Amino acid sequence: MKTHLYKYLLIVIIGLHLFLLSRLIFFPYPELFVYSYLTQKGLIPYEQIFDQHFPGIMFFPINLATIGVDTPYEAKILHLTIIGLIHILLFNIGKNIFKSQKLALFGNLLYTLWQPFYEGYVLWIDLFIPLFSLPAFYFLTRTKKEFQVLAGFLLGMALLFKQVAAPFILLVYFYLLFEKKNFKKTLPYLLGVLIPLFFLIVWIFGLNIWKDFFFWTITFNLTTFAQMGRKYPAFKELALTIPLFGLAIFSYFVFLKKMSKGLVLLGIFLFGSLIFAFARFDYIHLQPSLPFAVLMIIYAFKDIKKMSKLLISCYLIVSMFFLIPFLKDRVGKEVMFFGSLEEEVSRK
Repeated sequence: MKTHLYKYLLIVIIGLHLFLLSRLIFFPYPELFVYSYLTQKGLIPYEQIFDQHFPGIMFFPINLATIGVDTPYEAKILHLTIIGLIHILLFNIGKNIFKSQKLALFGNLLYTLWQPFYEGYVLWIDLFIPLFSLPAFYFLTRTKKEFQVLAGFLLGMALLFKQVAAPFILLVYFYLLFEKKNFKKTLPYLLGVLIPLFFLIVWIFGLNIWKDFFFWTITFNLTTFAQMGRKYPAFKELALTIPLFGLAIFSYFVFLKKMSKGLVLLGIFLFGSLIFAFARFDYIHLQPSLPFAVLMIIYAFKDIKKMSKLLISCYLIVSMFFLIPFLKDRVGKEVMFFGSLEEEVSRK
């Protein structure tokens, strides 16, 4: 009976989160529409469409435009669907590593509270990453070789979306090498990573765009974009990461000695996914690490058993001081870049 109760509560929390996002302004990045549209119309990525990101959901033959996501309404549905899927993954992974549905449910509550705050109303590449990294984390907590292949494949898929996933993949690999102390035992993981990359290479050479692809995604990124596009956090922006990410990092170092193998891996995924915010700091780039920060905080509350209820209550109350002003400021039906001005320009 309790199992069904927790599932119903999970549905309520997901519903609350999606309702909350539906009442906030929506900011789908224009590139998601423009690049997919141009690709669908026959323009060649990187040769005729200049962008420094890996192809992901914009440049491949199967992209947002070809699957029918080409209006703000459809993008909003996609956005809410992604959030719902992350909730389900977060709950099942939390239940698995903490052996408690109650703690897993608390993780979903934290995700509901903080996900909108860190630009969760924005639809951009980073929001897709947890769909790959969360199940990859779960598979790496298992022992079978097949699970390693799946984990590598999922992180390889994340790389197709954004090349900054490369150092994340390497960090996970070095962890596995240290854990297994045998290069051969890490081969299944490497094999999984290489499968998506193989298809990427076939696609690149099939379009004969290797030079353009390399220039925009590697050379341009490491030179011009690195100099002009880098953005460091302001003091206030950094301070506002403390209630979630600061607490998660603090918890990791405080409880490091007590951590099991799975929770050491959790720390690897937390720090690895923070790399997405390194090159250009915006809250949206913290979305890949947000679920892992939530899981780390749950571990901290779980470890302090005697005071956990009091601390959780205090934490939730303090969180409201950050969240309520933010929500008041972001409430609205506006869709960024799809307002009356853009419609008038398009019409003319």
